[in-house]
Amino acid sequence: MQPTTRLIKALLLIFCLATVASARVDTVRFQSKLINATLPYNVILPTDYDTSTTTRYPVLYLLHGLTGHYSDWIARTNVADYASAYRMIVIMPEGNDGWYTDSATVITDKYESYILKELMPDVQQRYRTIEARYGRSIAGLSMGGYGAFKFGLKSPATFVFAGSMSGAFGVTRFTEKEIGQDCDENGLEIEKDSSPRRAQRLNTQIEQVVHESAARSGDVDQSPQTFRVQGGPIVV
Repeated sequence: MQPTTRLIKALLLIFCLATVASARVDTVRFQSKLINATLPYNVILPTDYDTSTTTRYPVLYLLHGLTGHYSDWIARTNVADYASAYRMIVIMPEGNDGWYTDSATVITDKYESYILKELMPDVQQRYRTIEARYGRSIAGLSMGGYGAFKFGLKSPATFVFAGSMSGAFGVTRFTEKEIGQDCDENGLEIEKDSSPRRAQRLNTQIEQVVHESAARSGDVDQSPQTFRVQGGPIVV
């Protein structure tokens, strides 16, 4: 066999093995009745999802930050690679800049109700998730970190784990005008910094969150386990 032919076959084998081992990513274009808008969400499925047809998997809901969107996790981080190491489903919903909260003044800004009453039931209908509390986690970055902790505290019977990366907890002290402005890491930060150092730090945080979520799956305690990483200003 010629060296070139052997090389081509070896490269094809490596490509096929990498393809088999990689997690599958779906995009669902969900029509929200509460918000009266199309809110897409991305789904990372385990590598054996299509072959283990009777298996149900734990699920992690991953919330993006202010000015971010559902697609940023896949486009800007290695979350799909980290998730492939665990048999879990990762859901990345669209939250716009709604703070995962129901507005008291805008009738269609109901992002808290959307997550709990529309998104989660849709995910459970479409995918083989573990529908009990012990198989459901939530985490997020910046605005999403605030939202994840809020969901964990307000709905302890729903989530076994709540994780926050650089959570924007200071938002509860802001005026309506200040919410749209840049703030420090103790409030919120909307600086788009793509430096390798910050990208690496964010990926490290995501890897920790995915690991902690997988480790907590199966806990039966009444209160959700919490995991908080407070770093420099990063947003997704």
